[in-house]
Amino acid sequence: MAHLRQLHAALVKSGHAKDPIAASRAVSFCAGPGGDVAYAERIVRHHPRPNSFMWNTVIRALSDGARPEAAVALFVDMLGSPTPPERRTLPSVFAAYARLAKLSSWNAMMQGLAVHGHWQEAIALFSELKSHSLCPDNVTFIAVLTAYGPSGMPDEAKAAFASMATEHDLEPGIEHYGCLVDALARAGRLREAEDAILAMPMAPDAAVWGALLSGCRLHGDAELGARVAREAVRCDPRDRGAYVLAASVAARVGDAAGVRGRMREAGVDKVPGCSMIEVNGVVHEFLS
Repeated sequence: MAHLRQLHAALVKSGHAKDPIAASRAVSFCAGPGGDVAYAERIVRHHPRPNSFMWNTVIRALSDGARPEAAVALFVDMLGSPTPPERRTLPSVFAAYARLAKLSSWNAMMQGLAVHGHWQEAIALFSELKSHSLCPDNVTFIAVLTAYGPSGMPDEAKAAFASMATEHDLEPGIEHYGCLVDALARAGRLREAEDAILAMPMAPDAAVWGALLSGCRLHGDAELGARVAREAVRCDPRDRGAYVLAASVAARVGDAAGVRGRMREAGVDKVPGCSMIEVNGVVHEFLS
């Protein structure tokens, strides 16, 4: 596939990539089994006048793969192009719409189970996707990674996270990184969670640092917690939640007064009295 990309790049430089026969062949190879559908989509989107074969081939590949929403989006673009849809275009589009509707319901069930602590059932639903001819999307992975948080199975969480890119051509977003960090931190793998944050392709936000900070509090790592607390507060100086966790960790190293001072400097109101308990892997916070 890398060789085909290089060949297509050479065609672009020479100006021959506009040739419909050469472009169609490139799309056919990329959209075929074991190919790179995302690259085939790029060829179509950057071609000055894609023919019906190019449009239909990529729409079908996207519909059959992990990105039915991209198939619908490409079909909409086709409607505005000089090449009108054909009768053979529509079955792939209808299939994409059907999968999106079914997948949305599946995702909602998984997310509902995950956020209410029923992580076993949520993970079980994820494992059944393939048998129902469904491919997970970004929302699916937020749900399953949320479920892995309290599961005590960080390696499985890492495998699910890695499969987004390697098996499903999906790019993890900041929410996915946050869920991965949460799963690692809850399991006590705090340095690994920190490494995951430092390797993020985007800047971590207070929620991501907060996931690690919660793990530091849970496992009593005051040294790492103090460092992470500074990062969490730096991301959002007016976030009360970050200060609550920061104060909890800082109390272990005798710096609770310092946290209160930084709160006053940031103009944050006094944090109410707070106690936390963990039940079945879910942390419950009580304010007074």
